Amino acid sequence: MDSKENKSPFVFARLSPHNIEAHQAFSNVVDTILNQPTQFEDHCKFLSYSPTQVPLHSVLSVSSTSSSAGTGTDTETEPTVGEDVRAKIMDQMIWKGCFTLSLDVLPSRPAFGWRAGSGRWKNDATGAVDLILTYSTLSDDVRGSHFWLSFNKNTGVLMLQPRHSGRNGIKLKAMYYAGQSNAQALIETASVIQAGRLEYKFEYTFQGHSAADKTFQLSKIKYFRDHLKAPPPIAATSITPSWNSMAIGPWTIPGTVGKGSYGVVSAAIHQNGTVVAVKSFLRFDRPTERSTMNEMVTAQTLMNHIQGQDNREYILQLKEVIFQRGASKFDRGPPEQVWMLYTPLAHCTFSPYCLSQRDDTISREARVALLEQVLKGVICLHAQNWVHRDLKPANLGVVSVEPPKAVILDLGLAHHIEASDIKVGIQPTPGQVGTVMYLAPEMELQPYNEKVDIWAFGLIALQLMTGFHPWKMAVNPWRPDTNVDYNHTLLYYHTHLRDWKRSAPDTVENLVSKLLEWDPKDRLSASEALQHPFFDTGHAKAPVSQEIETGKKRQRD
Repeated sequence: MDSKENKSPFVFARLSPHNIEAHQAFSNVVDTILNQPTQFEDHCKFLSYSPTQVPLHSVLSVSSTSSSAGTGTDTETEPTVGEDVRAKIMDQMIWKGCFTLSLDVLPSRPAFGWRAGSGRWKNDATGAVDLILTYSTLSDDVRGSHFWLSFNKNTGVLMLQPRHSGRNGIKLKAMYYAGQSNAQALIETASVIQAGRLEYKFEYTFQGHSAADKTFQLSKIKYFRDHLKAPPPIAATSITPSWNSMAIGPWTIPGTVGKGSYGVVSAAIHQNGTVVAVKSFLRFDRPTERSTMNEMVTAQTLMNHIQGQDNREYILQLKEVIFQRGASKFDRGPPEQVWMLYTPLAHCTFSPYCLSQRDDTISREARVALLEQVLKGVICLHAQNWVHRDLKPANLGVVSVEPPKAVILDLGLAHHIEASDIKVGIQPTPGQVGTVMYLAPEMELQPYNEKVDIWAFGLIALQLMTGFHPWKMAVNPWRPDTNVDYNHTLLYYHTHLRDWKRSAPDTVENLVSKLLEWDPKDRLSASEALQHPFFDTGHAKAPVSQEIETGKKRQRD
């Protein structure tokens, strides 16, 4: 290749001719551009080609196909040609090369991505394309704008979008897609794309999680900000595909998001670009089988209970369960993976926004809106007698900031209170449920109810709006047997509660004072909290101390 070929890691993908027709079309395009360099100055930027022409047979791989050479696919109807004609075709001199995609060389219309086709030249000097696939529109069966390659603004996944319906669609991995609503995600390291009679190999130039990919992701964030006017895409799905990505049927898991109460949480991308959160479990004995099935039954029961209820969109929803060996019952064979697919996939959790008020990527109004939506999700849970039991910033997801959209995550510890037990409540299991910094006083000492979620929400609201958490401890502060400073902590609590009660009626502190009452009966319900004046104004007056320490998962007693 000549010096124009950019081998930088910022050339993130290549689209290379993969059959005879595509090689011939590409070479013809290079010929035309070389003869009229001024007219095609913009299109040159997306081309990389050899310094001299080479014989066609030298660039063909075993997988290359051609109707004109007598090795047609099932969509081709040309008759087989003679060996003399085939030899002449194979000896044809062509320009060898490919189209390159780089964030250093922007498409003419970034919002549309890289547009590929034969061009529409009548009213547009650029042909309304970036990648000129051919000038032989009729013989190659390629439309003016045949397909686009563009990033999904939410997920960062590169999508292949056919621009026409009927016979003018595209083939991806031998599957036919037509119509603008049939975009497909390019989630493999390499794929074969067919447009009309032209076949191309699309491939990423580096692997996900590599040093090159880390640099590329930073460039992508800048590209989203400056050219797509969009926030950074979801990191877990934006990552470049790699050989290590795991395929589960039509889903691909590119990387890990975090950990839940049990299991590992990942993101998964469907072939059509849909993204979900995936919680994976490994079952290999009776205890792991029991914990896996418990979580699955809990999720399915919860979905049945909230079906058709208001505000259910603010609660993570179980979409599908996939068993590695296909059966829900463990067969006592080798260890088996179980994947639970949830929607929506959160962009991030509340945690980074709770750590500091200096983070200007999210406005105060957005913070209030996120809290309001969480509260609506809690209302939905409580209306069906469900208690989350582990509300904390890490278990609240931010699906988007603009517009604000929140979702309650990780319902693995959620508990349903049967009608016969509503007056009795849930029996405490010290050291087994919840996260220390968000435990309500009664949760490990006496039977409790949904008001433990109200307590936790109050602390989350205070953190999100002010960056302040009043008690930072690795042990339950409300148990005299584990907290050696119990009396001091209790005094500290009452002092804060008194100060918060004196705050203006529309402040977050005033709201918190009504959510952190010691007696659960005195705490507001979720519905009552939503009516607090704070949600009308969104104003919050920060406490004197702005220090915050990340909550630690409880130590088992």
